[in-house]
Amino acid sequence: MSYVVWDGSKLSKRQGDIFVEKFKDSGYLPEALLNFITFCGSGYEDNKSIKDLNELVQQFCIDKVSTHSATLDMEQLDRINRSHICRNLTDDRQKHKLTTELAFAIQNKLGKRLSTHQRLNVNHDFVLKVLQLRKNHINKLQDLLEYEYLWIEPELSQDHFNNTSEITDEILSLVIKELESCEVFEQDELHQLLTSVASQIHNVKSGVFWKTLRLALSGKKEGPSVKEMLAILGKEESIKRLETAFNLLKPKDK
Repeated sequence: MSYVVWDGSKLSKRQGDIFVEKFKDSGYLPEALLNFITFCGSGYEDNKSIKDLNELVQQFCIDKVSTHSATLDMEQLDRINRSHICRNLTDDRQKHKLTTELAFAIQNKLGKRLSTHQRLNVNHDFVLKVLQLRKNHINKLQDLLEYEYLWIEPELSQDHFNNTSEITDEILSLVIKELESCEVFEQDELHQLLTSVASQIHNVKSGVFWKTLRLALSGKKEGPSVKEMLAILGKEESIKRLETAFNLLKPKDK
């Protein structure tokens, strides 16, 4: 059997990050980790393709096992894990398992941080929707925990909008009106609609327009595109968040 090399030295139990529990806790799927190991010692005609357990068993050939040293490439593990997530989302049983695991992880990490008026959205259909839309942008399920605004409505203040526009409330009001009449809440249609709205506001730069919407939806200056945020959150939640920001910013005499 081949030696497995980690950072230029032979793999050893003294290297704390090599234990299976470490990979599990970091969010790597068991089937992805097993697939990753086969990249090191071969045993396959093609040892660089994504395979599930059944395929690994069926295609294994002892004559293909290499005796040369193999180097662990952790970037490969990320790619393999992402590919297994995408694969699992095509299977009903595995899809349900992924969704349940992600919902549990969200509840476990974010549930205790809620303020009294916040709620955590771990509805099964919504969690699955996020997984489907973000599957090509993540390496592990835990990566989606960083998008807190998806699971918890952000707590906004006027300070969030200090560097936007003097007519931020008018921008939000116009966008809310257009979204309320939008019948197809998909990314392409939303981008076309919002681009049209932005072109009607002549005294506000395009960048400020998109920044305003992103802040209202997520409380963040950076992140996925606004059209993707809207599509993920859905029509009802998106409008609700924009209205919250509008009510925060509108002049009191309006």
